[in-house]
Amino acid sequence: MEENNQAGLVFPGDRIAMEEEGLPYSNTYAENGEIYAAAIGKPKAFDGKIGIDSKHEVVGFERGMYVVGEITDDVKSVMFVKIDQLEMNGKVYVALKSGKIIIKADSRGRGPPHMRDRRDHGMPEAPQYKVGDIVLATILSAEGDTYLLGLRDRECGVIHAKCEFCNTPLVPGDNPGVLYCTNCRHAERRKVSAMYNNLKDVITFITGKKEEMVQ
Repeated sequence: MEENNQAGLVFPGDRIAMEEEGLPYSNTYAENGEIYAAAIGKPKAFDGKIGIDSKHEVVGFERGMYVVGEITDDVKSVMFVKIDQLEMNGKVYVALKSGKIIIKADSRGRGPPHMRDRRDHGMPEAPQYKVGDIVLATILSAEGDTYLLGLRDRECGVIHAKCEFCNTPLVPGDNPGVLYCTNCRHAERRKVSAMYNNLKDVITFITGKKEEMVQ
């Protein structure tokens, strides 16, 4: 079993052992035949199990839970999301894999924003989500190598976005689903959450849902 410093502390993502050395236990996970830390703490081996001694219990997200994350990649009809961890009631919920959003082909605009048709309230058709957006989503499936995320709920959608031209945070416009930049006046379409730019409400919403699920 490996330790990366004299104090014996390991950090999330650190490799601590091979699977043949023991079974992954508390605050650890297995991947490709190796065991990794999912929390900050000291590795402990006992009764054929390998865990991390941490003051928090670390658990993975499950189907039906709500999560917040940043869209990091756009690959054809799939967008990948780096999911934030959540600490609540002495537990740390962690995403041990990326999330993905399946995008319908007709939800995307074509061509640069300034060249698209502006007949609909002066706004072009545009993607509902973009790389860099922060989204609130629900986990539709936790199977496989990624979480399948959904954004159909009214609460779900983009909760923070920035202008693609000047990087200024976007604010809601007069028309539903329209965000605009107060700096360069550029407007963009999004599937906007009812809690856009309201992190306090987002946290209350998520933890409330999660408390119901863990009871």
